[in-house]
Amino acid sequence: MNGYRRRIAGGGVVAVLAAVLPLAAGCLEEDGSYGHASFSVRYLDREEAEFLRLINEYRAANGLGALTSSATINQAAYDFSVDMGERGFFDHVDPEGRTPFDRMCAAGYEPACAGSTAMGENIAAGMESAYEAFDGWRHSPGHNANMLTPDYVAIGIGRAYVAGSPYGWYWTTDFGGILDQDGCACAAGARQDCVTSSCGGGVQECDDHCQWNECHVPAAGTEICDGYDNDCDGQTDEDVCGSCVPTTELCDGRDNDCDGATDENRVCGPECEPVSDDEACNGNDDDCDGVIDDGCPCPPGTPDRSCGISTGRCTVGTQSCVDGVWSECGGAVLPRRDLCDGQDNDCDGQTDEGACNVDPPAGDDGCGCRAASAGRSRIGGAAALLLLAAAVRPRRRGGARKEGR
Repeated sequence: MNGYRRRIAGGGVVAVLAAVLPLAAGCLEEDGSYGHASFSVRYLDREEAEFLRLINEYRAANGLGALTSSATINQAAYDFSVDMGERGFFDHVDPEGRTPFDRMCAAGYEPACAGSTAMGENIAAGMESAYEAFDGWRHSPGHNANMLTPDYVAIGIGRAYVAGSPYGWYWTTDFGGILDQDGCACAAGARQDCVTSSCGGGVQECDDHCQWNECHVPAAGTEICDGYDNDCDGQTDEDVCGSCVPTTELCDGRDNDCDGATDENRVCGPECEPVSDDEACNGNDDDCDGVIDDGCPCPPGTPDRSCGISTGRCTVGTQSCVDGVWSECGGAVLPRRDLCDGQDNDCDGQTDEGACNVDPPAGDDGCGCRAASAGRSRIGGAAALLLLAAAVRPRRRGGARKEGR
């Protein structure tokens, strides 16, 4: 993603501690090296919450209980992702020799201070989306073992982008066997009162990604061309005043690119067959990467535009006009080959087509091809490129034996 290499590392052996030991001294002190007070809490952002959904679906499919986000372990995971990017290292042990368990204790996860629970960690770099990190770990035995450890009930998830760092995006997931403080901002389905700037009071509902939805005003009306947000959706005069502002065509029933046609150029159609490895700058997605005319010229100063599609696992991102050329689709989840996993991976509105009736069922032990900024890359099986695994080895607190690098 964005030209950065991909690396993953994680725990192949979980730490199982035999005794409940006294609370370690120092866990309540200020951790000056990270700039955070111990026992600070952090809620998940939307992409981190998507990872929580993915891993819990995966655990359920393997007969395991769901993990709950821990606010304190979230803080430890996020701080470490930032630290790896800012100081340019990629390892479970930081330059000062602090282990994942030291960092979890410093962030306020008391079971780590006491050494009274099973713990582990996975890290990844160069992967922007939750699905990329999950998919990379799922196809690496050590990381997969951490994600499917029955003893774990709590997880901390931290994703950070560090400009100028070797890999750009960094992911850390820390695991624990005891839940302390819930790291979700709200419980799925919860409701609360809210206020909009233009439409007064309304109601918000918590979605399944630990996030409050937009404020819904029951008395919202129909949008008309009058300079007001009549339907209370945060937009003014959208699609009603006759002046179309061109953006990338999406599969949403609207004429986004203002050419008089709706959902054209295969944005809602069947699986895309690439015409070329390169875009022809003709308003079509020639290379079937889910983005139209990426890398094509654009007038300097052109505003950002939406890109990608919102069907299946795909999500919409943003393209920017950089030095007269459209950038890649930042923040989007783009189509990939369909797998036999109950998901619409290629984002054509169908699930598992042609993937489950083959022997063996399609999975990433085959090609798993996807577009990358520096050509085509493969992830999974013997074709894995730019992946690195490391182990979090068993270790005990309280003066007992410690192993690992």
